[in-house]
Amino acid sequence: MLWLLRESNSRMDFTVAAFLLPTFFRRVTICLMFTGIVEETGEVQSLAEHKAAWRLRLRARTILRGLRLGDSVAVNGCCLTVAKKTRGVLEFDLLEETLRRTNLGEVIKGSPVNLERSVARDGRFGGHFVTGHIDCVGAVKIFKRVGKNYYLQVAFPKILSKYIAEKGSITIDGVSLTLAEVGVATFAVWLIPHTLKVTNLGQIKAGSCVNLEFDLLAKYAERQSLGKKK
Repeated sequence: MLWLLRESNSRMDFTVAAFLLPTFFRRVTICLMFTGIVEETGEVQSLAEHKAAWRLRLRARTILRGLRLGDSVAVNGCCLTVAKKTRGVLEFDLLEETLRRTNLGEVIKGSPVNLERSVARDGRFGGHFVTGHIDCVGAVKIFKRVGKNYYLQVAFPKILSKYIAEKGSITIDGVSLTLAEVGVATFAVWLIPHTLKVTNLGQIKAGSCVNLEFDLLAKYAERQSLGKKK
């Protein structure tokens, strides 16, 4: 698989030349926003309804450097636009649809949220392609320690199972992870202590809701496959 980088303003465009399916060759251009490598956990200050939209306020430190109004930030994996920045507090406007389709509608004062700035042109790419567009909310079925690591199993809508494969990528609350097990409507990943320390995944439990974004390349492969059948 060959990745060709092309700069485009504050984002990066990746032209992908890949054998997405064994029988044909395609070129796909992807506007990369995030990598799934969480920079820090922020703390929710408030989520309140305003006249034009819901306003999410959260406290952050690391991601504040160089962050400007209008920049994109992944909050629990959901791409949001910075609407206000004052003394260590960031504010974002949320649509009601965002609250319905993500777990951001459940946050309360003090809730930890995973934060990642959009990728800079000269930034390192350490995770996988993440757009910040949540596909669905999954439900934690099992979260337990096994030896020195942690086992996490999540249930999700069966119709989306076509986008996952063992050893493929998945984004859980903005964290890039590798699929260890794949079922009909469940999947499992293994977590190391470091991941639990630097993200909010250490605080989940059975029944928790988590934001899921499936691998973008799997979606492109499906689209190309459907186009070929026509």
